[in-house]
Amino acid sequence: DKTHRFIVSHANFMYTFYKYIYDKFPIMFIELSRDNYKKPDNLDIRYSLGNIYNHLERWEEAIGHLNIVVHRRQNDAEAHGNLGWAYYNLKKGPPFKSLVLINLRKAVRLFQSKNQSAAANATNKVLEEAITKFNLNTIN
Repeated sequence: DKTHRFIVSHANFMYTFYKYIYDKFPIMFIELSRDNYKKPDNLDIRYSLGNIYNHLERWEEAIGHLNIVVHRRQNDAEAHGNLGWAYYNLKKGPPFKSLVLINLRKAVRLFQSKNQSAAANATNKVLEEAITKFNLNTIN
């Protein structure tokens, strides 16, 4: 459908953008990391780093930053969705599978509460894929 194609196109663009920044402007990435070191409580910096690491497929680093964000900003739909995506792609084993569902389900609920149906639908699609991929139909 049209919305799904847009979201996939946007995700591909963002991946390319972050990869370009990381490859071409390592100074910016280093400065953002340094800012995080100086201001570890700045959730916007942590959120940005988590997203960059997600786009670079550095799942553990993404989880480290985004996990802090969702615990301190519990109603942040985007952070929950991005954290769920990082867990979805992490290949460490069963303990992380339930965290995929927990974060993606919370993101869907938060997107719905904000009337962001396109984001809720796209996140729900990933949630359904995760349930099938990990055979987790019994986890609520």
